Amino acid sequence: SRRDYDKQVVLSDLLIISQEEISREEMLERFLACLTSTAWLTPEGRGAIFLMDQEGRHLEMKAARNLAAPTLQSCRKVPLGTCLCGKAAQSREIQFASEVDGHHEVSFPQMANHGHYVVPMLAADNQVDGVITIYLQEGYRKQPGDDDFLWAASRIVANAIRHQRQKQELMELHRQIEFVLGATKTGLDIIDSDFTLRYVDSAWAKRYGDYRGRKCHEYFMG
Repeated sequence: SRRDYDKQVVLSDLLIISQEEISREEMLERFLACLTSTAWLTPEGRGAIFLMDQEGRHLEMKAARNLAAPTLQSCRKVPLGTCLCGKAAQSREIQFASEVDGHHEVSFPQMANHGHYVVPMLAADNQVDGVITIYLQEGYRKQPGDDDFLWAASRIVANAIRHQRQKQELMELHRQIEFVLGATKTGLDIIDSDFTLRYVDSAWAKRYGDYRGRKCHEYFMG
């Protein structure tokens, strides 16, 4: 069916985006553009991606698409348990609404009626990194396979965000190590059980050259 085809295309595109060397901001924007590209799910292409703050107390909107200005302001930060987005993050379950109802706590005058799918982003360790919210046409009827598709999409996004965060942390750790080694004029190398070099500090790399794939005795002794 057309729906099944669209789902496969979206998931494939999400995987492609997740492998690209781009900033987190660009990655989230492209993820959201991909997720809101299916007309049968969100005809107006509206949605947002929220990430959990460092303290784990509220969600922060990091990407938005075709949202009204009052929504951008009111939903800039959402406490856990508040409205559909906060409930999804707190419960770790998909929240669905076919229209604005009592669970939709954030509103503003002249807000158009609409529905929602809000999907928690759970990484491999099952921790909530944020939520994806998709705006639905008023009266949307939940379809078989919707949840499976949305869970699969959210897993891709969550794991990509986690991978990028870990990569940035490793880069910062590497920078700190290089600073300490440079300040103390200390050399450092790391070898594995086969005596293959896995790391050489920048000062030694400048002196001895590229270490990748080389044995320590060959590298330093010639």
